[in-house]
Amino acid sequence: MTDDQFPNDPTEPIPPVGGPSEPVPPVGGPTDPTVAQPVVPPPGPGGEPGGAEGRPAWLVPAGAGLAIGLVIALIAVLVVRGGDDDDEAATSTTVETIATVPETTTAPTTVPTTTAPATTAPATTAPATTAPATTTPPPTTAPATTTPATTEPAPTTTAPGGLTPASPGSVRIADAEYPIQRLCQTLPFVGFTGDYAVDSYLYFDDVGNPWVVDRWFDEGGATGVYFGDELEVVDLGADGFGFFFFEGDGEVPAAVNPTGIESAAECGGSVVERMADGAQRTYTIVDICLGNDPTDGTLRYAASLSEQGVLELAPNADASYRAFLLSAIGDPFAGVDEQAVEPAPPADGRFQVDMVLTQTVNGSEQRTAQADIIDAAVRDCG
Repeated sequence: MTDDQFPNDPTEPIPPVGGPSEPVPPVGGPTDPTVAQPVVPPPGPGGEPGGAEGRPAWLVPAGAGLAIGLVIALIAVLVVRGGDDDDEAATSTTVETIATVPETTTAPTTVPTTTAPATTAPATTAPATTAPATTTPPPTTAPATTTPATTEPAPTTTAPGGLTPASPGSVRIADAEYPIQRLCQTLPFVGFTGDYAVDSYLYFDDVGNPWVVDRWFDEGGATGVYFGDELEVVDLGADGFGFFFFEGDGEVPAAVNPTGIESAAECGGSVVERMADGAQRTYTIVDICLGNDPTDGTLRYAASLSEQGVLELAPNADASYRAFLLSAIGDPFAGVDEQAVEPAPPADGRFQVDMVLTQTVNGSEQRTAQADIIDAAVRDCG
């Protein structure tokens, strides 16, 4: 080995050891203080300067960056999937361990785990809307409106005399009501029209039998009721009138409400009764029918008169009639004529029957009467 092969000139640099990427200072030459000198790591086991076991110098920073990226990705996955509490604790500890790395300072901004419960908070407000639903039942105060309805019939039970008025246009007997079929008005005494008047109300019971309720008005305002007997009347004002009649062993309440009922012009005709002294009394035929007598089957006209009078005419074979007349209450007369006759042929839709009636109950008093019957008013007795 000679100096010509290895000149010892400090001005010529020695080729770098380990490759061109790792500069080495000149051996034995002076060091320039103005030039940054690279730090040469101690030689490794293989005698080569640089990283251990031949590892490149950029491997550690690259590995650290990769680890940080994996941590950030893991945190993002946990936030999206809403991991359980254990995962959140693990990620929080992970965040603490890497808090010193400047790049991880952006990680806390991705911890919106506190906002996730905020999205569930509105769900708790939904049950609150069901609470008002339970407050809607209290408007069940409507039953309060039903209580007045039950008290409305009460005034009818507190009418004068304890009577229950009939419905408009009806007759009430006890608890049953029947519609008024006809109202007939009568002035019984000729020449005394303002002293005495009678209103007669016709109704039919459940089996079709006719009944008449008479209310009479006398001079000075006195009034009463004829219904099988003479009875006291109870004024019910706008609801008509009421009374009590006897049946069996007790009293039966009754009421008549003529509201909406108009008086008929002639009803079924009339019967004029004349006494021996020349006085006369007029009855209105309130109802009249033609049919078989239920007792003996004979054909006859049966008429209900005002003031509870009764007239029957049974045709004889010779075109005469057997006549029976029951006079008004308070004038007890019941007379029969076996040969009552028609004074003239029927005309103008009506016919007359003249009667000479003889008392058959109390003495032998005689009265005469004439019936004037309107054909159109005669119904079938059924």
